[in-house]
Amino acid sequence: MPSPSHHVELALYADDTAVIATSRKPTLLVSYLDSYLNDLQLWLSEWRIAINVSKSRAMIFACTGRHFIHPRPVTLIGEPIQCVDTTRYLGVTLDKRLTCSPHIDQVRKKTAQRMGMLGPLLNSKSEITVGNGVLLNKQLIRPEMYYACPDCSYASRTHVRRLLVLQSKCLRLATGAPWYVSNRQIHEDMGDPLFDDHIRVLPASFDSKLADVGNPLAPNQCRYLR
Repeated sequence: MPSPSHHVELALYADDTAVIATSRKPTLLVSYLDSYLNDLQLWLSEWRIAINVSKSRAMIFACTGRHFIHPRPVTLIGEPIQCVDTTRYLGVTLDKRLTCSPHIDQVRKKTAQRMGMLGPLLNSKSEITVGNGVLLNKQLIRPEMYYACPDCSYASRTHVRRLLVLQSKCLRLATGAPWYVSNRQIHEDMGDPLFDDHIRVLPASFDSKLADVGNPLAPNQCRYLR
């Protein structure tokens, strides 16, 4: 694919492609994107690759509290790319303010569905042992919550707490603990760290693994995950 120019970065993963432009002025963002998309259009034509523009999305990420006039839409192969406030990329729901709230809503919804499916095994009348209940929680429920959880490290405490409450609810259901046992005690006994503690420690390990990554987007990402 064409190499990006100044102020533009290219993120590739399998069959997903993200073109990222940075600027303090939305009008310049459109100019940078248009310049790269024109080069991309020539590359697609040269290699005879068809692309469905209707599946592409454009989004402007802005600092909280900053207002601006929305610029004109960018186009590819003569078709405008739809500009949205939220979109899904690699399983993560991104919003223009980067609050993580829509992503957390999706995580809570998927986790609740998974809990409903495992309800017959984890309810109080089930004969499953506590160890097996905890194993089901770790293997089938917790991965739904922990997917892309480093991104939640910059979310507000209010949003993170929603996942913390759900995590404690899942673990209490898996262990069948009585009401007088605190959530923290259950987490300590089961060796399962609280969600907010987990996402506070995880970025440090994540950061160390990105040191040798050649993509310039990766090292810069760590600045926002601390």
